[in-house]
Amino acid sequence: MLFQRDLVEEKLDSGKQTGRDYLQKIIQVPFDIPKIEPTRVQNLLFKEIENILEQDSSAVDMFDSGYWGNLFHGSLHMYFDNLRNVYRFSSTLSFHFSLLRGKRVFEVNPVDLIAIECLRFFEPDIYQEIARSKDVFTGHNAAKRSNKVVIEHILESSTNGKEKYVKELVEQIFPNTTSQYGEDFYKEWLREMRVYHPSNFDKYFQFTIPSGKLSNSDLLKMLELAANSENFIAFINSLKERNILRNALSKFESYIEKIPLENAAPFIRAILDVGYSVDHDTSGFAMTSSNLHLVRLVIWFLKRNEDIASRSQLLLKCFKESNGLSIVESILQGDENRREKPREPLFCQTVSLRN
Repeated sequence: MLFQRDLVEEKLDSGKQTGRDYLQKIIQVPFDIPKIEPTRVQNLLFKEIENILEQDSSAVDMFDSGYWGNLFHGSLHMYFDNLRNVYRFSSTLSFHFSLLRGKRVFEVNPVDLIAIECLRFFEPDIYQEIARSKDVFTGHNAAKRSNKVVIEHILESSTNGKEKYVKELVEQIFPNTTSQYGEDFYKEWLREMRVYHPSNFDKYFQFTIPSGKLSNSDLLKMLELAANSENFIAFINSLKERNILRNALSKFESYIEKIPLENAAPFIRAILDVGYSVDHDTSGFAMTSSNLHLVRLVIWFLKRNEDIASRSQLLLKCFKESNGLSIVESILQGDENRREKPREPLFCQTVSLRN
């Protein structure tokens, strides 16, 4: 018979005789199974996680071993002290991992997924509170004092004895709740699919691509199509039909540095051609139109070339080969406005569009 001695003894205790005495009448040859070594339990966990990750090569490529090491040794190791927890956790992780496999790339950061899944499995109360508190844990205002008070209250529901480890875990997967970060960091977090970027947060808790949002597989495809004007325009039009163009362009701004400079001409020409056909409306709550996103994509891409004369000639060349006017008009109007403020850098040299 295999059982946990103290629990069985407690249940058999009748008051007239102890459960231990009763067991001695039944068990002829008792022996205790030694507790498994922690390193063996951890090695089994690592093997299970490795087997899950290998189902998707893009997840393997995204896996940051340094970040994982900090998470595991800083907090997660406290939850894996027996084989039962390892097997139960790996089963549920495998299931949720399969839900987030995209067509071309894994849809979330694999290390963050493991951390969030640990909270869901071992700290369900905290998991549910975080899922309901997106505005508290994401964005530029996450480190506000009022948000810190809310987070401290949420952490009070930690499992007894694990409070400091849960706090360490939450602060590592949501570093923006403890410090202020600039816009460049948020662009990197979006590309890395980290949970604390507002555009990625919902996928970790809904285990699907939220309605009206662009998948990371689509973003990767969009990046590849930038090398061909016709294909890029066709993809932009497909996003319009799906009513997710504005959201897609907003996300794509974080990928502008990933577009090879040799793809400059087809990429800019495609944007100029499609600029007139997208929405221009910035009224109401829509502060940024799709057209304005396209303008920013062109400007930010061209600014990667520090030679003002070279990027001016590239813009003029693409304009001559394009049928679109709205994007170039917006760029030149903005440049003209900056010329009236001499302390601000000029985007391009004066060019004649009559030629």
